[in-house]
Amino acid sequence: MVSLTWALTREEIRYRTGHIRDTLAAQVARGGEHAISAVSVKEVDRFLTDIKKVKMDIELLKYSRVHKALIEMTTSGSGWSPAIMWKSEMVLLTWEEELGSLRELRADLWGEGGRLEGLKRAEDLTEDVRHQVESETLINMISPGKGSTHYAPSWEIHNVEERADAFMIGHNGFPIGSWWIKTAAAHRDGIIYGLVHGITADKSKAYAVILTDNEEVSLGDEDRFRYLPPLTDPNRRKLMKNMTIRAPVRVLRTWRLHSDRRPEAGLRYDGLYFVKDFTVKLFEKPGGGDEWSWTFELERETVQQGIEKATCHPTAEEMDDWNDFQKEMADLVQSRNPSGEVNIAAVRQNRDSRYASGRDSTLTLKQ
Repeated sequence: MVSLTWALTREEIRYRTGHIRDTLAAQVARGGEHAISAVSVKEVDRFLTDIKKVKMDIELLKYSRVHKALIEMTTSGSGWSPAIMWKSEMVLLTWEEELGSLRELRADLWGEGGRLEGLKRAEDLTEDVRHQVESETLINMISPGKGSTHYAPSWEIHNVEERADAFMIGHNGFPIGSWWIKTAAAHRDGIIYGLVHGITADKSKAYAVILTDNEEVSLGDEDRFRYLPPLTDPNRRKLMKNMTIRAPVRVLRTWRLHSDRRPEAGLRYDGLYFVKDFTVKLFEKPGGGDEWSWTFELERETVQQGIEKATCHPTAEEMDDWNDFQKEMADLVQSRNPSGEVNIAAVRQNRDSRYASGRDSTLTLKQ
């Protein structure tokens, strides 16, 4: 059992860590400690004093990521004063004497409560899917079905007890700014249904849209944009119906979207949008034949939290998990032998070592 000071519950440690990393650190990096209030500086100093009194363990570190905040604060160029840097370093060294090095300590993405919980591990995918890793299309789909019959499966979901119904109008219980590493995880939670990108819909209407690549065109207003759905998406007609019945759709943006509104990584929920207009044009394809092109104008619903609630994601903690996942995918590629088979043991060893440790406990602050 972790022993905490009266002010530092598990949740409080995580909250303060997030505030330091997501809010204060950026300001301090730009202008030094003078860029934040004296009260904020004192609160950080007090936090370092209090956190040193906590009987720390690996589970709490993984939950709160507080060691990540302290490591970042001790980094040259962080902008924090020598006093704060030194105090942070002393706390880290105290923890490392008991727990070992901490630099590569990460939460288990695949375990209970992890961002990829319930998804089939990458190294367990069938061999005909593994070759897709090099082109970064490894985690593109779940099993096809209602609303997504035009894509092939590549991931499986296991033991998901509570899942939202993707075929419901509205936020569906998801806060604006909700973030996922991969589309597979968003499908698992039920905000969309099984699409790499495109439209989640049933026979009557659309419920969600994922924007990626060149599918968004700015209209000069952060609340409006033009959506160019994939030509292969059969649900374009369903989105047209939403305009008639005035039903909003959930809009999610991927990091691959060619737009300044895209998230830095992963997939992010940006809120509800109404279909305000659409056009349908017939054009001649380069190879011959005709194709219908659909364009939709979407406008953000005004009675909801502002877009700034979304653009603060991914947070530093979310980026931790994103970067760790990318390393796992790189390990998967590098572990392949000349015959194209994956060395599963090597992948697991590399992954497990990241969930252990790696910080050099002999590091000292340079004055």
